[in-house]
Parts: sequence; C-alpha cells; structure tokens
Amino acid sequence: MRTVFHGVGAYVGSLHSETKCKFWPDEPGKLAWNHGAMVEVDLAKSPAAARAGRVPWSDVEVDDHHIYGGMTKIGPLWPDGTTIGGCWLTEDAWRRSTGRGWDPNPDCHDYEMRHVLYWGGPLARRRFQGFHAEITSEKGTHALVTLWQAGRSKVAGSKPAGTWWIDLAADAHAIEPGFTEVGVGGAAKVGALFVDLRHAHTIQMMGPKIPPWMGEGALPSGQELEE
Repeated sequence: MRTVFHGVGAYVGSLHSETKCKFWPDEPGKLAWNHGAMVEVDLAKSPAAARAGRVPWSDVEVDDHHIYGGMTKIGPLWPDGTTIGGCWLTEDAWRRSTGRGWDPNPDCHDYEMRHVLYWGGPLARRRFQGFHAEITSEKGTHALVTLWQAGRSKVAGSKPAGTWWIDLAADAHAIEPGFTEVGVGGAAKVGALFVDLRHAHTIQMMGPKIPPWMGEGALPSGQELEE
C-alpha cells in the first residue's frame, strides 16, 4: 500500500488538456528537439486524486504538485502552469511512455532520486526520501548518520550536508531491498537511507535539484499528512 516515485527533469514541450502534457526529460537542445523523446503524463492522476476517489491508487502515475504537498514542480494546470521543473513519476508511467527503465544519473545513486508515499497500512500518510548515508556510531536504534544532499553525492568534491543522530526505528524506513540499506548492528554502514519527511525537515535536508541548475529542491511541507 505504497506508491514509489522517481524524480526526473521536465521541460514541457506540448499541452494536450488542462492536466495532460508531454515533456523532455533533459534540455531539449541536448535531445535535438526530438518530439519522440518526450514523456507523456497526466498530472491529474496523482495521490490527491486517489484520496478524493477520482482515480484508483493503481492508476496514480505522478506525485502531487508541490503546492498540494507533493514533489512535482511542473503544472499543476495548463495553460498557465510551470513548464520547467521536476516531475516525480511512477516507474509504470515512465515505462509506458518511454519503453525503458530510468536513465542513469551520473551525479548520484539511483535511490537519491526516489521518494515513497504510503497510502495504507501502518505507515499510511508517511513519506520517505532517499539519501546517501554513512553511519559512524550507534546506540540502540539511534545512529550517528552523515548525509549527502539528495542528487549530489557523486559530484566531484561534493561534501556531506551534515551529521545527525537519527532514531532509525522512528524516523527512517526499515531496511528493505530498493529502499534503506544501512542500519545498526550487523547491517551495512554506507548506502541508502530513506528518511521520514518530517524528520528531513527537522534537520533541514533537501530533495534533489531537478533540473540540476535550479534552486534547492525543497521537500513537501508535510501539511497534507496532517489532513
């Protein structure tokens, strides 16, 4: 009972309705303005729409716009919406449109571009963002964790954003393939750590900049989780 989103850059190239568009996942000039390279998305197929009963959760293909508590920055409505920014898609939506898996990002690990929203079960209404992490000390379920800003860990000369004590049992996603890799005890000490949205705000960690030249990628406010 969760939906996983992956962040990609979005340069909107064509509009097809109030909520449907196609975008290039990189600067259009780099893609030779090839319309066949554009990705199709319906911004109305979002978690907010699923919560309102307008679409089933199985049909969700894109995270909510930032003003509605999500990660997506394009839109939310046309013709007046933002046309350059991050778009957070499900893998199914990406594959339906492109016929391939995610494009590799040389600046980071794949998990730094991943965000998971739980909409049912014991973790309902919680969000977790992936970060590159290193555990240097531990005490019970608490770990002293060094984190890199999402989307930047492989950039030459990139320094950690900071080091914090984090209660992994309360403020991080459990160890699971495709999600958190690090942990206390016998678990790995370097790798993916998916941090709870609220705690990420507390320690002032950001989401990835998408596209990379844009400003800091603020994570959702978390307001939607309180509704």
